[in-house]
Amino acid sequence: MAISETDDDGNSIASFLDTINSSTSAIKGHVRLADKDDAGDFILFAITNTITDSGDFRQIPISNEAQGGSALTNGEDIIASFVVTGDKGD
Repeated sequence: MAISETDDDGNSIASFLDTINSSTSAIKGHVRLADKDDAGDFILFAITNTITDSGDFRQIPISNEAQGGSALTNGEDIIASFVVTGDKGD
């Protein structure tokens, strides 16, 4: 998955994404993508390896864990929520 290093307001999230990389656990954390207007429409992914810096965006290696509601569609306004796994919190 590719994600911009800035949010909708132009604020940098790069240092937060760097924090995820500091986890030594096999699963570094989880990211949940949800429809901004209907939180019941979501996809939950495990972050499975180190996040790669690709300039203005980051490449996040993921695997699908769960989903609910209706499928998210291209161009839909979403909220991305992250949870970091503690060191060796496997």
